[in-house]
Amino acid sequence: MQHIDFIEIHASATDVYVIPDDRDDVKAEYKGKGNLKVSKNGNAIKVSLERSWFQGFNFFWEKKKLNIYIPEDFNEKMAVNIGSGRLHFSGPSKNHPMNLDELSLDMTSGMVDLKNINVESYHHDGSSGNAQLDNITAGIASVKMSSGNVDMSHFKGKLNAKLSSGRFKGQIDELNVPIDVKISDGIVSLDLPKNADFTLTSKVSSGLISCD
Repeated sequence: MQHIDFIEIHASATDVYVIPDDRDDVKAEYKGKGNLKVSKNGNAIKVSLERSWFQGFNFFWEKKKLNIYIPEDFNEKMAVNIGSGRLHFSGPSKNHPMNLDELSLDMTSGMVDLKNINVESYHHDGSSGNAQLDNITAGIASVKMSSGNVDMSHFKGKLNAKLSSGRFKGQIDELNVPIDVKISDGIVSLDLPKNADFTLTSKVSSGLISCD
């Protein structure tokens, strides 16, 4: 198969599992009501799941699962757009993560679960929901949410995070580039390496700042 340099995913009200696999193409399997399409344009693959308004209205009573199998050696760009639902994407292991040039997520609401991924540029834009990021290494990571919770563990890289309301919890494995977190209403908790050498610049309109 011709080289793939871009994978685009569109879905709503569905559990989406992106699964690295020993293959050279992209395969999608869906369990539930809706119209699943996989199309190719040049070196780009697009996976889209279209659901009618009535089907979307009944999604609480319907178990839906979209499995998307991608080449495990894919290392280019991926964009995911989910109206509401859950995204699960994990590399093979902590010692053998998935390597990507760019990963972009656009979510209206729902949950994101990312694990074992090395990415040069990570961008997350969401209206509300929860994000669980574990063992992520990024050249630069940008997270912007209107409301919700972000939990990061074993993160490495430059980080810019902005939440209007909610909670941000970040456990940083290495601190050698800037970490910038802003929240209008909520709680920020940063766990830095014991041997970290850093300058802390902080400002609060109302509340408490504590550094141990």
